[in-house]
Amino acid sequence: MSCVLKDGELCYYAVDIPKDAKPDLKLLADVLRSEIWLPPDIRCWLADLVDPGAGTTLQFKKLSKRKGGAKPSPVIDFELAKYVEAQARLGVPRKNTIADAAEGYGVSRSTIEARFATYKKARDEHDRIISEQIEPFDMPAAPQVKK
Repeated sequence: MSCVLKDGELCYYAVDIPKDAKPDLKLLADVLRSEIWLPPDIRCWLADLVDPGAGTTLQFKKLSKRKGGAKPSPVIDFELAKYVEAQARLGVPRKNTIADAAEGYGVSRSTIEARFATYKKARDEHDRIISEQIEPFDMPAAPQVKK
């Protein structure tokens, strides 16, 4: 049996819920917030959501907060980037260099990739600014005006 909430009242339908239908927890939230008396089916549904032994696929899952890794200091950022760059100049494959750096500096591979990309972007921007600078030129002295 399926149901919808219309004008603050629960309307039931004799049509079965299709097997591939997604659970509609919004309906449950609307019913719980309303003044409607809870029918036994919905009370069972709610109980199944919180009962680990219910054996249904509709269960609340405990969410755990992911622990973040240690963030490298700015000094290590430059050391990491310079190490990766130096090894690349020596012909060491990038994958090997990053694996060695991850182990040596105690950070993840993705951290090294991100730090190297930031370092490379900053270096490219620095080089662009330097190349755009105009050579200093001698300005003629302004003529002196008598008062």
